[in-house]
Amino acid sequence: MGIHVVGLGPVGLLISHSLRRVLPVSTPVTVIHRTLEGLEKFTMRKNKIEVQRDGVVSQANGLKSELLNPSPNPARQPGQITSLIVALKAHHTLPVIRTLAPRLSANSTVVLLQNGLGVFEEVVEEVFRNERSRPNFILTSNTNGAFKTHPFHAVHAGIGAIDFGIVPDAQGRDFDVGFSTEDSEGPGPKLSDITTDSDPQFERYKSLRETVAALLLVSALNPSWRSFSDLQTLLKRKLVVNSFVNPLTAILGCRNGALLDMTYAGNILQQLCQEAEAVYAKQIEVETASWIQDMAAQGIDTSNISIPPLPRALSAESLQEEALRVTEVTKANISSMLQDVQRGAYTEIDYINGYLMRLGQKYDVPAKVNTTLLDLVKMRTMVPLDRIL
Repeated sequence: MGIHVVGLGPVGLLISHSLRRVLPVSTPVTVIHRTLEGLEKFTMRKNKIEVQRDGVVSQANGLKSELLNPSPNPARQPGQITSLIVALKAHHTLPVIRTLAPRLSANSTVVLLQNGLGVFEEVVEEVFRNERSRPNFILTSNTNGAFKTHPFHAVHAGIGAIDFGIVPDAQGRDFDVGFSTEDSEGPGPKLSDITTDSDPQFERYKSLRETVAALLLVSALNPSWRSFSDLQTLLKRKLVVNSFVNPLTAILGCRNGALLDMTYAGNILQQLCQEAEAVYAKQIEVETASWIQDMAAQGIDTSNISIPPLPRALSAESLQEEALRVTEVTKANISSMLQDVQRGAYTEIDYINGYLMRLGQKYDVPAKVNTTLLDLVKMRTMVPLDRIL
């Protein structure tokens, strides 16, 4: 077992640092560099990553490193990847996974650690269309905040959590069986729910079990294994928060907390949450109706099955409360989208407001505010900072 991490932004540094410090030396943690310059700089620093938390700097030593596009010499080609953590910006993920796809197999596990939604769907549609032969996937919601002061030095500024869930298995294995209890004090999920040594398909799921075990060890980042349905709700709520904070701070050039003092921002938030509620409700309605239809086609009696109501967690009121709560907690922060704009870099707007816009188009639900914010952020990135009058 070994873990590869691609993406050495603040979050990539946090996860690489944490894994190397908690895993045994016998488990290699390898960072993948997208440029030769990055690899050489890392080598000059003796493959060391530093993380500062509460003024205390800790080091992670002994990391290995590789180049994304290695030498064409077959004798120097790197081997297969058993566990890959992708901590890239959303728009960089697809091309990098496409490059690494030959090193991944159905026995591998891929952890997606991005903002926004739609990356997983994009990857499986473009790279891993056969769901029975694609790697295992773990999706995450990360609320740990960090920023870089040097290429391999990050400040862990906001203590949050990493919630993760396993994408349902094409072969029908129930990874979430431990969550299936009405008793909140029930047994909960276990690694043995994924696979055991006596499992005939142990090799297929071994990397998934070991990756989940490794994630649960990184206590500095507050990991939590969630059922996939619960994780989806978390991701949808986080998406709405980001659809409010990120574009507005990027357009206005302000810290998160400035939005709390603007009545106009509150009006936009209310409209965003109403749009999100309508889109999510229609999604549940259509997907449930399709599932009921499939069950009926199999001869199963569906007369007692009805479309469930929208969970309160995805109601406009609850989404608005969450957005205000997160904005208050992070009021001193500079959003990642504003940082991208300040650097003249691409933003993740297509995977945040753009995702909600596309979902609205798919289900014929208007998402005019999300569309407007998407257009404004894209317009903002087209004007270089030195051209602003």
